[in-house]
Amino acid sequence: MITAQMQAQATFSGWDFTNTWNIVEGKSYPYLKWQFSGTPQVVSGTAYSDRGTTKLSGNTVTGLVNGTSFNTSTTTGANGYYNLLLAPGTIPASNAEVLVYLTGATKGNTLYDGATGSLSGLDIYGGYLRLVSPSTTFSGMVSGLGTALGSNSGANFLGSVSGGLLSPASGANVQIDSTATTLNLDQQMNIGSAILAINSTGAVIQAQAITAAGLELLGTGGSYTLTNSGNAVGTLAGNTGSVNFADGSAFVIGTVNTAGLTTSGTTTLTTSHAVTQSAALSATGLELLGVGGSY
Repeated sequence: MITAQMQAQATFSGWDFTNTWNIVEGKSYPYLKWQFSGTPQVVSGTAYSDRGTTKLSGNTVTGLVNGTSFNTSTTTGANGYYNLLLAPGTIPASNAEVLVYLTGATKGNTLYDGATGSLSGLDIYGGYLRLVSPSTTFSGMVSGLGTALGSNSGANFLGSVSGGLLSPASGANVQIDSTATTLNLDQQMNIGSAILAINSTGAVIQAQAITAAGLELLGTGGSYTLTNSGNAVGTLAGNTGSVNFADGSAFVIGTVNTAGLTTSGTTTLTTSHAVTQSAALSATGLELLGVGGSY
């Protein structure tokens, strides 16, 4: 039986949904009426052992809202799906900061910045701190993460916030899923030897430098202007609209989840160092800049 059938009352012919059972149609599995005094909120999604490819079964998922525990957990199914039922009002009706996370051997965190109730499709990627946010600034996302975490800390969390700055856990990758028209990376982003992935269909600009072993730029029609001379990226990849990227050191066009760099518009690369490639570069227009640069 597939998940959609399990979340439809019609599937459970003969069950007493008047006195004993209830269901949030299309969102939850059947639950006993005595468990909740009203309609519960539902948080659901799929957990993966990697960045959205290999589904993770048998792992525990739980969460926080504005620093407070959900006080419930669930185990992912064979298809990686999880479904958490929360007491009515657990997620406030405005500006709630929700963090779901894995507690097994595979760690993964996903923040939903600015929740207003039940959430679906809140996928968790193993090894990633994922930030899903409408914020127009990276500092706004980090503030949301700090609120979601509250005083909670430990090995289950792939990042911490101190003084308004993000400190990713050692080896943790970071993915930003931005729904903003324009996102400003207004804080220095030091991901160290890990990956920074950004997914946006809008414009992404920066006021502070990026340091990461790999940078992946995604989003249909996205426009990336990342021209801070302090950028230090080892490998650049992605598939998006246009990219204007500068680096203060040598880098490679290679594979960062995505193989190579593809843009439907122009790609502009600027450096005074060497740029090599281990994967294809495809663009409508290609501009190579930088005094002393070697391409």
